[in-house]
Amino acid sequence: MTGVKRFFAWLWWIPILVVAAIVGEIPWIKRAGAWLDAHHDLGVAVTVGAAVAGFVLMMGGIIASVMAEDDSSGSGGGSQIETSFPAMKAAWRSGAWRRDPPWRRLFATALGAALLTIGLFGIFIVVAPWPVKVLCAGAILYPAVRLTMAFRKS
Repeated sequence: MTGVKRFFAWLWWIPILVVAAIVGEIPWIKRAGAWLDAHHDLGVAVTVGAAVAGFVLMMGGIIASVMAEDDSSGSGGGSQIETSFPAMKAAWRSGAWRRDPPWRRLFATALGAALLTIGLFGIFIVVAPWPVKVLCAGAILYPAVRLTMAFRKS
């Protein structure tokens, strides 16, 4: 990639930084930032706790899935499931995620990944300078909104 192309490839960050600077000046967001600064230790404890719990839950789900695939006892614990939004939605509504081990593992892994992501970005929201806080909050909110919209459409 040439220098000019690389420059234009990174140019899209400018509007994001401008929006983050404008959003950072909204009064209620400034108050939230001041509250986070005043309760720094609590914020760090909550976000690190969420990140650790998410990592443990996600890795536990992954390890359980791998071990279930290696299970040769014929108990059916290693059965494959469809992992699409409509299938997950149906499993949630029917309660299959509580009864079937493959669904439990999948939902535990997904919940762990979400907690880990929120915890890691949350750490930066708590300890970083103000513009980084706004960008990290946006980095959490945007995919959360998009995933919610996709899940509702399925």
